[in-house]
Amino acid sequence: MASICSIEGCYKKHKARGYCTNHYYRLLRRGDVHYKPRPLEQHGLKDRYLKEYYVWKGIKGRCLNTNNKAYKNYGGRGISICDRWIHSFKNFLDDMGLKPSPAHSIDRINNDDGYSPENCRWATPTEQSWNRRKNKNNTSEYRGVSYLKTDKKWVANIRVSGENYYMGRHNTPEEAAIEYDKAAVFFRGKEAKTNFL
Repeated sequence: MASICSIEGCYKKHKARGYCTNHYYRLLRRGDVHYKPRPLEQHGLKDRYLKEYYVWKGIKGRCLNTNNKAYKNYGGRGISICDRWIHSFKNFLDDMGLKPSPAHSIDRINNDDGYSPENCRWATPTEQSWNRRKNKNNTSEYRGVSYLKTDKKWVANIRVSGENYYMGRHNTPEEAAIEYDKAAVFFRGKEAKTNFL
């Protein structure tokens, strides 16, 4: 039967000196098996910034870590993090400020550009849903436009607050894209991402 770590409450398999790998390395590196690093201490900040800190760490992971599941959609397609933020959480916090609410998350204004003070904002899930790149399966090359093979027509549709709105069938993708643009401006105002307008 394998021994478990000698630390109370830790049931991992022991590796050396009666400790699991985590506790053993804490002992070697910090001289204390109970040491738990506080991530913001190294930046001279308090734990009240912890949510923003994990947003910053997430950005770095998506853009720089090839083992991150999201890397292919970020760093893998050229999305980078600016030099000012790459090694400094404090600079990130100075530029972005605190999240306005727990519902807000980081959003890139232009989805093809990297993370920088000029291209980032705190946005709600609704605002973020308006700011998506085109689906890779989009056959029309226009936002909100798809082809109906059965009718041999182009369809414009937009999703707002969980509901789909259809703007009819059209003979060309350009006509459908114009209808989509009108609906996008109607529902989203100046924040709308459009094809032509």
